[in-house]
Amino acid sequence: MAFTASERHAGKIGRCPSANCGRKLRVPEARPQVVFEPVPAERKSKKRKRSAETAKAGAAVWVKGAVAAGAVLALAVGFFALQSGEEAADLAAPSELRVAARPAPVQPPATPITSAAAGLQPSLNVGAAAPQMVLAAMVEPKLTFEEGVGAFLKTHCIDCHGPDYAEADINLGTVNSADDLRAERDKWERILAIVRVGAMPPSEMDQPTAEERAAAVDWIDRALHEVNCEIVNDPGRVTVRRLNRSEYDNTVRDLLGVELTLSDDFPADDVGNGFDNQGDVLTLPPLLLEKYLHAAEKIAGQAIVGDPNSLLKTSKEYGNRSIQSMEEKFKFPAHGDYTIRILANAQQAGPEKAKYEATLAGIPFAKVTLSGDRTQEVFERTVPVKPGEHTLKIKFTNDFYKPDAKLDRNLYIEAIEVIGPLGTRPENLPETHEAIVTAVPETAGGVKNAAAEVFRPLVSRAYRRPATDLEIARLASLVESVVRDGRTFEEGVQLGLQAVLSSPHFLFRIERDPTDARPGEPVGVNDYELASRLSYFLWSSMPDEELFQLAEEGRLGDDAVLAQQVDRMLNDPKSEALVEGFFAQWLNLQLLDEFQPDGRMFGPYWTSATKAAMRRETELFCREIVREDLPVKTFLDADFTFVNPRLAEYYGVPWDGKTGDAMEKYYAENLPGFIKKDGDRLKRERRRRAYAFRNEDVFKRVSLPDNRRGILTHGSILALTSNPVGTSPVKRGKWILDNILGTPPPPAPPNVPALEETQEANKDLSLRDALAKHREDPGCASCHAVMDPLGFAFEHFDAVGQWREKDGRFEIDASGELPDGTTFEGATELVAVLDGRSDEFVTHFTRQLMTYGLGRGMEWFDRCSVDEVVEATRPNGHRFRDLVRGIVLSDPFRKRSAESIAAN
Repeated sequence: MAFTASERHAGKIGRCPSANCGRKLRVPEARPQVVFEPVPAERKSKKRKRSAETAKAGAAVWVKGAVAAGAVLALAVGFFALQSGEEAADLAAPSELRVAARPAPVQPPATPITSAAAGLQPSLNVGAAAPQMVLAAMVEPKLTFEEGVGAFLKTHCIDCHGPDYAEADINLGTVNSADDLRAERDKWERILAIVRVGAMPPSEMDQPTAEERAAAVDWIDRALHEVNCEIVNDPGRVTVRRLNRSEYDNTVRDLLGVELTLSDDFPADDVGNGFDNQGDVLTLPPLLLEKYLHAAEKIAGQAIVGDPNSLLKTSKEYGNRSIQSMEEKFKFPAHGDYTIRILANAQQAGPEKAKYEATLAGIPFAKVTLSGDRTQEVFERTVPVKPGEHTLKIKFTNDFYKPDAKLDRNLYIEAIEVIGPLGTRPENLPETHEAIVTAVPETAGGVKNAAAEVFRPLVSRAYRRPATDLEIARLASLVESVVRDGRTFEEGVQLGLQAVLSSPHFLFRIERDPTDARPGEPVGVNDYELASRLSYFLWSSMPDEELFQLAEEGRLGDDAVLAQQVDRMLNDPKSEALVEGFFAQWLNLQLLDEFQPDGRMFGPYWTSATKAAMRRETELFCREIVREDLPVKTFLDADFTFVNPRLAEYYGVPWDGKTGDAMEKYYAENLPGFIKKDGDRLKRERRRRAYAFRNEDVFKRVSLPDNRRGILTHGSILALTSNPVGTSPVKRGKWILDNILGTPPPPAPPNVPALEETQEANKDLSLRDALAKHREDPGCASCHAVMDPLGFAFEHFDAVGQWREKDGRFEIDASGELPDGTTFEGATELVAVLDGRSDEFVTHFTRQLMTYGLGRGMEWFDRCSVDEVVEATRPNGHRFRDLVRGIVLSDPFRKRSAESIAAN
């Protein structure tokens, strides 16, 4: 086996390119071309190795999964300046593997592709709008490709990612300009993220200096992300969005007044970009379509009474009473016609059939002969009745009894029903029915007219835009066909409502482009679409009457009106949906539901009620941010929270002045009497918290003790970032990078042993020492250098969020040092560090809020809008409502890029 290395690598460490080798080797100093065959030798040290194919496959998984939105790690080094790793040690001696140092073949330089060379102009042309906008809007880096990153790639990357050996299917040998990077933006976003955190080049290879790495990262970052905001005018385009489960329930509630939460039976919604309202992932599988049809039928039956006369009925049941005669009083509320039904059967005997007569208020109205034997027969007659209470009397007129012959004729009354007054609308119709069925054929001039009068406002609200004449005509014809088949008008409306609730115009939020829009052209959404964007952003539901009215008047496009609506809607109780939808998902509170700590390790205080109280604490805290319009950095440094008695005791916060033993007595006061009478059990239960506290449902705003600040010390966050048997500084550090700073680290490289394996093999080490040993693996060191210090700051809080001084037999060391040299001691000092650099958090929070509000992920061209919102809200301290207003008034929220005309 022979291979060559270029002169520029003479004396450097590299990896053997053979598929059957994968060894690390040192390239000899440059000398005349000589080919050496590899000489087997004992390796001086047992280092982890892998074949080239294994390395290629593993690296591909790692690189492709490293970062989904490449620019997010731009904050990581701006926040924590990473230092270069140590140079790789000599891993091979000349006696182990000798190779010749041959000059590499010279490749002719490729012609750089630039905007000018491609003939691209800033203007929009039909059919080529998107690529022209992408390249024309970018700001060219001041340095050339070769000056900025070319030399870096040749020195540190091309050997493994070049035309001869494209590990992980990444070939950097064809890249010659910034435009080449942008043409493969997703790939370069991942590369940027990995190089920035120091994960590449591999730490066993020769490393660039900190200055070289920073310069390369800066050039790539500028090439990918530096945008001319005066040119960029792409507001993006949201995929047609299906209502997610919570939006479906909320919309049905606000449309019809029906609260059934039928979506509990729907398949779970997929999550994209961290949220379950993203258009790209909200598909419509066949099972969900079936569930929609079933739900529509159930909702229609709940909202509308199919036979209103059934509500005018007074019914009295008698089982199967044998009578000679009977009397029953009935109330008749108004003058009119009433239908009287008598349900009876007879035991026949003798020469005649059983007969009975009936009178109402002394006036005969029935003479009935029953023909069957012990089979129910219904007599029905409509008679005029004056208002008042009247007696209905039934008399058996031809009793027959012959004991010798065992013949006995009997009359049995099962029930009497009085229905009326007919032709009147029942006074006890449900509110939902009254709100929907606003017309009936008798007064509207026929079935079709009544149906049109019913459906036009209903469909306009359900589809969140004015209904078309054709849509109403089709529904009216459907109702008419139902009535023609002998069913009631209301049953026809029920069927029409099922059709509306199953329509794509209800289930999806459909936005239409103007018919004359050019492909790629930014177009404003119309007022009705803007009303829906706003309501589903802040309420997770349909617009209310005020929004519809403003849309009809064409006033929602006014900045002042739109800003005023934001305040109104955030003051509405329906804005609680923002807490349940945005905040809960941003903070990953759903993970708390799955967290089940080891009860033997964490004692009696952790119960399902504790977990519920922790989640509610965080929800109320987020609601306070919204309601009081606090600066969003309050999430980091708040000195208050919300607790009930259980959580107050858990945190050591006074509850009505009670702490310690007084709280134990307070809890015991609410124990059941049978426990209080049993001394041993009372003693045992006083130490547990299985029963509810008095005022368990009451939460109060309280000041936090000095060792807690912001959401990072909420029990919910501390628990969901822990393992069932102990804390996890890695999880806690990663959560901060992901959710607070927006700089997620790459996934762990393949074939790296898990931390648990390191701990198992070194049981005498503390968690901090075990992690230090884990970082000895070169594939782990770079990312853990960022994550671990953040997580260790919270080591005084155990896996269920309670304060501790020791971890088993080990003293807690909550100190840390960030890669930029910043040191801290404990959670509150780290919070102060984060608070001092809150711009990174505010920018990430704004991106997350915009992602949720738009229903799509952030693109490179959204950077201008995000920066504008952040800067515009800076003078007032980045208050929450200012950020919401900024997003709602931004181009991405009020506009979209048009698709092709044919797509409409």
